[in-house]
Amino acid sequence: MLACRIAFRLAAAAALAGAAPTATAQVTYLCTSNGRTWSSPGPCPDGATAQRIDITPRGEPRLPPMSADGRPADRPPAPLQFQSARCAEIGEALRTGSARGLSRQALQELYDAYRQQCAEEEARARGLAHDDRNRQREAREREERAARLELDRDKLNRDQCAEMRRILQAKRQRLESMTPGERSDLERFEATWRSRCLP
Repeated sequence: MLACRIAFRLAAAAALAGAAPTATAQVTYLCTSNGRTWSSPGPCPDGATAQRIDITPRGEPRLPPMSADGRPADRPPAPLQFQSARCAEIGEALRTGSARGLSRQALQELYDAYRQQCAEEEARARGLAHDDRNRQREAREREERAARLELDRDKLNRDQCAEMRRILQAKRQRLESMTPGERSDLERFEATWRSRCLP
């Protein structure tokens, strides 16, 4: 009757843990046959002892590796958006099992079920998450480079405008001695400075 006791503890702990109002409960069936226990997204096959478990996801699922003493060790979670709902619910039950008081045996059985059904999917999820983080990092780096270039262009423009203003002031001091051609050049230079540097 070990499977029944495990199922009862899982259901009770999930109920006590609570969930956000918008969370949707998902169903897992704990099946036992010929001394073997596994979880199933649908009803157990004929001849197997079955127990229905309702699990309400509360966060990102993760599969901790089992340590030498049989307790899950901490490990970064596989991102929820890259996992199926099935593996997400098993991962959530495993992730929160210790906090909900599940025994080492119950955690081991959940871990085995996850390994059998979701190990490959988790590996793919982690790969996709890694690629997604790389894309986000590259996008941030492009944005930062563009921002730096914009700042550099802005500074260069301010420096050039300051130099044009200095030249303009120097030329104005010689206005009385300028030839008509030089005055025309000064007027064009001032017009360029105004259009480029004044708001």
